[in-house]
Amino acid sequence: MKKLQCFCTIKRVLQRSIAMICMACVIPTSLQAQIAQKSDDYSLNRNPNNYSIATPNAATFNKYMDSPVDLYSGTAQVNIPVYTLKDGSVDLPISLSYATSGIKVNEEASWVGLGWMLDVGGCITRKVIGEIDCYNPEPYYKNVMAAYEQTGKLSNTTHIKGPWSSDMRLAMDWFLTEPSMRKAHYEGRFNPDVFCYSCPDGKGRFVIDSRNDSIYLLDRREDVKIEMMTERSFSKGQVVDALGSRLKGFKLTFPNGVVHNFTLMSVMNTSVPVYMGAQSEFYALSQTVYPNGQKVDYSYDATAANRGFNYGENLKSVILSSSVRVDDNQACGDNRVERSHSSRSFIDCTGWEVRLTKIKTDNYEVHFVSSLRDDLPEVKKLDRIYVKSLAAVQLSDTCCWDYRFSYDYFVSEDSGNYWSKHVSNFSVYRQKAHMLKRLKLNAVFAIAGGQETEKYRFFYNAKTLPRKDSYAVDYWGYYNGQLSNTSFIPDIYYLMWHDPLQYQKIQDLPQDNWESLSKAMRAYDFENSKASILTGVQYPTGGYSEIVYEPHHFVDYFVPTLSQTRTDLPTESLTIYDDNSFSSEHGDFYPSPKNYCYSFTEDKVVTITVSLFRGKNTWESVVGHRAYLYYIENGKPAQKDLSLKEECEALHIKEEINHQSLSYTVTKTYKLTVKKGTGYFVVDLPDELGDQTTGNGTNAKIYMLVKYDNGMEEKRESEGAGVRIKEVNFYDSPSKSTCLQQISYEYVNPETNTCSGLLLNKLQFINYYPGTYDKLGKYVSTGCNFQGVESIACRSDKLELSGSNFFSSPYQSSTNVGYTYVKEMKHKGGQEGYTWYKYHNEEPRMEEHSIPVYSPLNGSLLETAVYNAAKTLVQKTQFTYEDPVYHYYFGMNFYDRINLFPELFYQSGWQCMAMSDTGEGPSYYLKCNNSLFYAKMEFWQDGFENTYVGSVNRLAMVVHPLNFHNIRLKEKRIWKDGVEIRETYNYNLQTQQLKEKQIGLSDGGTLKITYTYPNDCPWGIYTTMTQKHCISPIVEEKKFKNGRLMESILTEYLQVSEGLYLPSVQHYSEITTPLAASTVTFSSAGRNKTVYPADNIVYHHYDKYGHVLNLSVNNRESTYLWSYKGQYPVAEIDNVSYDTVKAALGSVTPEILSSMSIPNMNLLRSLRTELPDAHVRIYEYKSSAGVSQTMFPNGNTVGYEYDSLNRLVKMKDYNGKMTGEYGYHYKP
Repeated sequence: MKKLQCFCTIKRVLQRSIAMICMACVIPTSLQAQIAQKSDDYSLNRNPNNYSIATPNAATFNKYMDSPVDLYSGTAQVNIPVYTLKDGSVDLPISLSYATSGIKVNEEASWVGLGWMLDVGGCITRKVIGEIDCYNPEPYYKNVMAAYEQTGKLSNTTHIKGPWSSDMRLAMDWFLTEPSMRKAHYEGRFNPDVFCYSCPDGKGRFVIDSRNDSIYLLDRREDVKIEMMTERSFSKGQVVDALGSRLKGFKLTFPNGVVHNFTLMSVMNTSVPVYMGAQSEFYALSQTVYPNGQKVDYSYDATAANRGFNYGENLKSVILSSSVRVDDNQACGDNRVERSHSSRSFIDCTGWEVRLTKIKTDNYEVHFVSSLRDDLPEVKKLDRIYVKSLAAVQLSDTCCWDYRFSYDYFVSEDSGNYWSKHVSNFSVYRQKAHMLKRLKLNAVFAIAGGQETEKYRFFYNAKTLPRKDSYAVDYWGYYNGQLSNTSFIPDIYYLMWHDPLQYQKIQDLPQDNWESLSKAMRAYDFENSKASILTGVQYPTGGYSEIVYEPHHFVDYFVPTLSQTRTDLPTESLTIYDDNSFSSEHGDFYPSPKNYCYSFTEDKVVTITVSLFRGKNTWESVVGHRAYLYYIENGKPAQKDLSLKEECEALHIKEEINHQSLSYTVTKTYKLTVKKGTGYFVVDLPDELGDQTTGNGTNAKIYMLVKYDNGMEEKRESEGAGVRIKEVNFYDSPSKSTCLQQISYEYVNPETNTCSGLLLNKLQFINYYPGTYDKLGKYVSTGCNFQGVESIACRSDKLELSGSNFFSSPYQSSTNVGYTYVKEMKHKGGQEGYTWYKYHNEEPRMEEHSIPVYSPLNGSLLETAVYNAAKTLVQKTQFTYEDPVYHYYFGMNFYDRINLFPELFYQSGWQCMAMSDTGEGPSYYLKCNNSLFYAKMEFWQDGFENTYVGSVNRLAMVVHPLNFHNIRLKEKRIWKDGVEIRETYNYNLQTQQLKEKQIGLSDGGTLKITYTYPNDCPWGIYTTMTQKHCISPIVEEKKFKNGRLMESILTEYLQVSEGLYLPSVQHYSEITTPLAASTVTFSSAGRNKTVYPADNIVYHHYDKYGHVLNLSVNNRESTYLWSYKGQYPVAEIDNVSYDTVKAALGSVTPEILSSMSIPNMNLLRSLRTELPDAHVRIYEYKSSAGVSQTMFPNGNTVGYEYDSLNRLVKMKDYNGKMTGEYGYHYKP
């Protein structure tokens, strides 16, 4: 991490645990509801997670969870430390974070401002994928799982597509039988919900495997024990077992024994459309319990209702060239029904906003004060954080710290087109002011003595974002300035320059049977994408940091920017001409406008248009012109004649002989393949015509227009997907008069000097559905009192074009762009040196109709190389990782090939017929005038399936891996000063604990260090520790050289209280001759006393907080006294026994003293006289600040003074003489 200045840092995090956000409700998912008509889209598993809804703080939390903030992603994090709550074992930082990835148009501000997040506490958000996962998985889910697992492909790591077995067809019969029944069955488990957690000890994602209701961590780096908390009487959560118990929370136990309890606080339920049900859940961190029994309690306000919503647009269509009749109903002729259908969808969810109000420890309370804001209804902003001491020495110390937040609003212009006009009664959800305003954090500062101090000010890009519901967004959701857009549906022409043949198939779609949606310009525009982004921070010292951005660059199929869409880049065109105004003795190939030298690396299909204007000349006089292609073939020069001689001669005959009045221009177009290599396109007027320019000649001129494809089929460098950091500049003030330092970044491959970025958030706005079948019917008159049904069967390919990107993965965090190489350069006066970073960077594995699968190692640092100002390598470090799968799982997406999109046939006169499980027997027919008429708008689905589709092909299904990986550092190699150091690591495969580290030595030998943990010792207290998941303490550490045991340390433990396990004895080995590696040093029988002959450190007594009160080091005894409810040590006593100290204290035992809010300092001072042979140090404290006085064994004292912000300002000796002074140079 690089410090910007004073307490504010911009973090380029190489491995960072994003701290947690505490409030809000969570994210519903990707579901659709028609605004204008009933939805017939029953196939909820086709496109999981297409939409998401969240309250502002939850959305900000998920933004930080989903998008890594580090150099790999080209982003930096601005971090403003607000306060760190320290109380015994509690060390809880509170800070503000800003991710520089950019602001999206529909992004709402959190309770601390747009783009900002308050890192404090913790939460778990449940992202619902498809439908919420709830009991009962019988029989549908488990039948399908069993049918799939029988194929033996359960351990797959790639996408798998059909055809599927007859067993799978049978297991999916519930889905295929009747579309209208599909909503009645739980489909959500086929794409399991994902839970994102964050707390002071870490963050991550987990999934519940519905096959056995077990919880597994995705991309696991440590062994976190996660337990579901259920209760039958609980009313909010989803049912999770056959007894009707409901999920009410989670208990997370970390390897250090710290337990975090999360309680379900809010469920977002869908109001429109109702059938979607619960769409998200929010679990707030309610209590943290430390091994010593200390607790941190979190309080919330969850009384304000919150309404969340999302809007989307969609176009479904038959692909014209693929549509064909497959039935033999001759009476209907060759009728085909080809339609498109556009729709708008709107989701409305209601839940409770959860707002943090207080954090309480043994000695402190942290209060969060908020008030209503203008940019959202009933939602509050954070105004103040203050800390209250519960063990204050004086009343004036009660409020020991006070921080305030100053806001304004980003206000948009009410202009351009926006989607909310299509939603009736939208004012129920938001007023106009809510759509135009976004909360803007201007400053944060402390209050001391009634004055503002320690003030941070923030500066933003001056360009204004549009309305939150604006259509002016690029493919990734950032502002692009296109206020004239009237939909989100992108013009796919600009997304398919790499595939012109496919575009030709779909560029002309059939007539829309509903409201046609115009295509939007969604191309990226850098200047507009920076709207309202943070550009600078001023610190309390007055210094200023400026953040400079540039566009992301990545290699992928070309995606034109807004400016590039205006240059017709897919086709290269050039024009050459000759009017005899230039001449040379060197032939046709001298540099001039009359020729063009080409150099093609591959064969090109070229369209050439030659035009000849005769001017005042006769056609006969211009017959001698030339137009040709010059090239090398088989090593010899060759020419292709492209002239218009025949046309000129024909015109001459018509004009001179037949005396016809003809045009003055003749044109001809050629289409030919030009072989790769170098050659010339040439035109030439007859020299005898002389100069033909106006005023000199008779105005003849010959042109050649050459057009060819620009080679977009291959991947190439593009811009887009937001912004990245270009440089960070440090100035003495916001006026930027003096630059103190600059840090700049480059993102190119140093070996090839080419772009190293990969587009990870792929663009896939279109899905294809090949080989679908529709059974269509329409009513016809019979002449009797019933209507007959006429039917046809059609086969076609279909497509679905969305206004939202189909390509996303809720199961893994991923940035828009990942960079393999990043160069960081520091400048201060001159260049100081630079560092290269190399990262693991792979494109996702993907399959249409499924989610992408990213490498779990993406973003892992592979190498750093440090160079000095002379460009000499100073040090290089390489890292190697492994990511084995510890649990195999998978998800499924599927759709029915029969009657896939019934809405396509609205207003066509035809409709999709209902499926029936009974054969088309007599019950399907009625008689009229001695004729039988088919009289049901139904068809026998099995018969249709067997005739046209085939049972194993009917279900279009893609299985994607959803595997759980252990992420481990396997090797580290360091080169410095000509010496290489190599370290390798081995781990416990279940718990991720480091078991062995091996170091290669410069003499060719090896040093191996091994570690033993409680879970490696299945006896005594270690079994209990393992059961409590307190497995991080090291029991034994051994060092081996060249395979022989050289030295070791053994730590034995005892149980101090429930859940608290601390060292009882430490033994240091006394090995004179290296031992065999197989030597047993510790077992259930105890320690090997030959190796460990002595008790080197004995921990005799602890208080209830886990503080050592008395220990002996090689038989020398020391006593430590604590107080202020276990918060501070107040005395250190050597050279007397623990019993002697207890006797001197009288009735106030060391345990009682630890629990006292305020110690009796006179009693402590008296120890110096009561214990004349002891060495006694006494410590006094100012509440919430630190030590105020230290008394040494000789009686001398040192005093410490603090300012109103509890910062140390002076030190004084026993005579009151100042020995140290500290200034903080704050400039208001």
